[in-house]
Amino acid sequence: MEDFKGDDRFGCRTFAVTFGLQKSRVLFYVVGSLSFVGLLFAQYYFYMLDLVYHLWFFVVIELLFIVIFAVFYKANDKKDYSRVSLLIKLSMLLGIISMVFFWF
Repeated sequence: MEDFKGDDRFGCRTFAVTFGLQKSRVLFYVVGSLSFVGLLFAQYYFYMLDLVYHLWFFVVIELLFIVIFAVFYKANDKKDYSRVSLLIKLSMLLGIISMVFFWF
């Protein structure tokens, strides 16, 4: 959605260009909500295994998800979508970093 106008102008067949911005927003909320629920299940699983020292990381990621949803909800222009994209990239970076903590 960040590059919707450019994608449309150059004939790229992205989801947003093919199905529209409104359906893209719905898809974002569905995929994001499923990911959030998956995080909650993983957090519960770690809690049941008594791995409570990992729970703080889940809380940080979940709070970041909430911020992403809030910024996306208010997004109207390219600058707002760029901010959402940056936050999503930050969450992916935290996920990669988490592998180090969960491995050891």
